Amino acid sequence: MRVDDLRVAGGERSVRVTSARGSARLLVAVPPEHAVQGPDLTQFVPIALLLAMRREEPLDIDGPVSSRLLESLPLVQEMLSAWSPTFTRVPVRVREVAAAPTAVAAGRACCFSRGVDSMYAAARPRRPGDELTQLVYCDGFDPSYGPASAPARIDAAQAAADLIGLPLLVARTNFTELIDHVVDFDDAFGPALAMIGLSLAGGFGRLSIPSSRDYGGLVPVGSHPLLDERWSSDGVAIGHDSVVLDRPGKVRWLVDNRPDLLPWLYVCYEQDTATNCGRCAKCIFTAVLLEIADGLERSESFPHPLDLDLLAETGYATLVTRLGLNDTHRAIPDEPRFAALRESFEAMLRLSAELPLDDSPHGITRHQTRLYAAIFEGRPYPLKASGPRAPEPEIGPLPAY
Repeated sequence: MRVDDLRVAGGERSVRVTSARGSARLLVAVPPEHAVQGPDLTQFVPIALLLAMRREEPLDIDGPVSSRLLESLPLVQEMLSAWSPTFTRVPVRVREVAAAPTAVAAGRACCFSRGVDSMYAAARPRRPGDELTQLVYCDGFDPSYGPASAPARIDAAQAAADLIGLPLLVARTNFTELIDHVVDFDDAFGPALAMIGLSLAGGFGRLSIPSSRDYGGLVPVGSHPLLDERWSSDGVAIGHDSVVLDRPGKVRWLVDNRPDLLPWLYVCYEQDTATNCGRCAKCIFTAVLLEIADGLERSESFPHPLDLDLLAETGYATLVTRLGLNDTHRAIPDEPRFAALRESFEAMLRLSAELPLDDSPHGITRHQTRLYAAIFEGRPYPLKASGPRAPEPEIGPLPAY
């Protein structure tokens, strides 16, 4: 696989990604005043590496790449191949090492989608010197949303950012077109957010990726405290946000401290609009979190009262979501007024346990789910990749392609 043919137009940068199966252009667009400058191709490495590992092709990058990121690539490959055997360790060769910046931008940004995790990460208190200066919304990030709803979603993100008191920067990418039917979105969303952060080297020296799990529930997934920081460059430090609170804790914090943000929560993947459908699995799960935190009636973005029959008929199959269910069940207050909710929730837990596992061999979360299921069923299952250290990147002229 080769990455070459950089094209720049203002804040929009794209490269050609060519594999044995054809070529396509990978694009990232940010405001020009914040964009990385020069021929640097560092920003495209995270997505290109995932594609090369999945296609089992050596990765050649025809341009300069940050030395800090290059040094991390062996460990990144070891993590990904251990978390899912369908990621194969591959040789990486770059034409040259990028010159280190003379100064690192002072800005501190955080990814912002209006979901529970990003809403908490954007609004939570931070230590002096660690305050955010900007929020970053990425258009084209999720394959569930199309261009028709983009203006409404951007306007809603801007309204929430205004309440938080931080300026909103809008980025754009087409990475989902390149990973389609190659790499799972759940595996690629962390590297894609890192790509956005690396693209902002002209305005920000740090990007925070909101966490989805707390310390007690960290499992392998596309965004993880061990992985996210490894995408850092000499100009932009990528970090995983606080893992102190689980999702029920984050919702409780928002209800108690920032109820003004509740109407702007947006978690739905079922309909291509800027509002929640209120009936999909993610909407129902978030509504439960709001209900037990006494915030559902204060949120205009979810219907109330909670539909307990619909809750009992909803199931979740993967390990990551089931860990979240366990956190939520633990957070349901032991009070008579929540007895019916607890009963419906436990019916949903039983239904989830009966769901068949996804038969696709790809994906970190699928592999981890099947691994844990095999352990509890007492049968063997292919484990992580093993062997010598992943190859160090080589630097120099690229071979003919």
